[in-house]
Amino acid sequence: FLYVFAPSMAALWLVSLFAAAIVFTWLFNGSGGSVLLPAVFHGAFNTMTSSTVLPPLVPALVSAAVLAAAVVIVIRFGARDLAPVARARA
Repeated sequence: FLYVFAPSMAALWLVSLFAAAIVFTWLFNGSGGSVLLPAVFHGAFNTMTSSTVLPPLVPALVSAAVLAAAVVIVIRFGARDLAPVARARA
């Protein structure tokens, strides 16, 4: 793990990992349990943050936007929309 990141960057990476997990969970639960929306978001996020074609500031801005979205989701919705919900089976 630390062979890829400097120790100082590892903490920031972990924070971004948890922020992304919050956004993915919110998207999954908000879409009624469909994995399509989180998968599309994941692909778009990975493309924008690892692209060598985009300016170097873009990955930082995209990561900051995901972090801000996670904070807004937690403040606005709380655990209610992040916890698993029992769904009725047909």
